[in-house]
Amino acid sequence: MTTPSLVAQELTIRTLEIVKDIVTKENVTKSLNSPDVSRLQTNFRKLNQAESPPAGVLRGLLQIELKSLTHNARSSPCTAALNEVMEKTNHQSTVLVISNQNHDAEALAFNLQALTIKGNAVISVLV
Repeated sequence: MTTPSLVAQELTIRTLEIVKDIVTKENVTKSLNSPDVSRLQTNFRKLNQAESPPAGVLRGLLQIELKSLTHNARSSPCTAALNEVMEKTNHQSTVLVISNQNHDAEALAFNLQALTIKGNAVISVLV
């Protein structure tokens, strides 16, 4: 859903209207915490400056993880949904994500980081 720009009070009211209609089911599948994409990217950049063999090994592991996150995020339905919403806006926006962050947690973490880098404000509500 997209709306015109809203002031904070209107945004809160609109969010509460949406959230009250959400029906949650007990999640029997356990998920790990979503990755901290910003921290992974920062650590990878820092390790690029290190020249020791152990740093190179760790850099390789982080590179594998970042590539995996990128690949999984690109093929995720939540990425398609976020891209569709962002196409409807032509400027920086406030993005409100309401999710229980289970199967889509990695893709959400990756995409929300990318939106933040592009200058969007991101509000994530865990249900």
